[in-house]
Amino acid sequence: MSKRVLANQVAVDAIANIGVVEDAGKDNHGKFIKVYLESVDLIEGQPWCAAFAYFRYEQASLKTGIPLPTGFPKSGYVPDFVAWAKKNNRWVGVETAKESIANRPLEGDLLCFWFKDKDRHAHIGIVVDEADARGCWCVEGNTNDGDPNTVERNGGGVYKRRRDWRTWGEFGGYIRMDAVKPEPAKTSPKKPQKAGNTAQ
Repeated sequence: MSKRVLANQVAVDAIANIGVVEDAGKDNHGKFIKVYLESVDLIEGQPWCAAFAYFRYEQASLKTGIPLPTGFPKSGYVPDFVAWAKKNNRWVGVETAKESIANRPLEGDLLCFWFKDKDRHAHIGIVVDEADARGCWCVEGNTNDGDPNTVERNGGGVYKRRRDWRTWGEFGGYIRMDAVKPEPAKTSPKKPQKAGNTAQ
């Protein structure tokens, strides 16, 4: 069985959710938003991008019979996903992702955006197309279908968004969602500095 069956199912199901929106005039409320939030033991009214990502993985696991990776966080807090990924060799930072085709995200991987004003990762999306040289496409919950150069983390629905590298944020990156624990991403060796070149 392919190590990407679970991730691929998540991408398919995320695309099917495009168009889900919050109740008019009620921030972070709605029939399906309630379902997403309850999957991580939260109530309506909370930010739900991470709950959407978890819910899609939970449902894909039930559909395919493939268990979630060990320790996969049942959480509505994006930094929990990043911490898990870094602990399990699943984290690929934006600079590494840009280096080579082999390091780019695939369908079902989870893209985590860094927000400088919050000094943390504060939004997450599901990659739904194989990345190209400029970035990738994601389906995200709790966002808007607006300016492609900005990342909205408290929007009103589920939308497909183009996410070029620059939108990931300085410390943004993605979580590799292979069914088995992946090998660390390969990075290019750093060029040695010339003697006397100590500028910071």
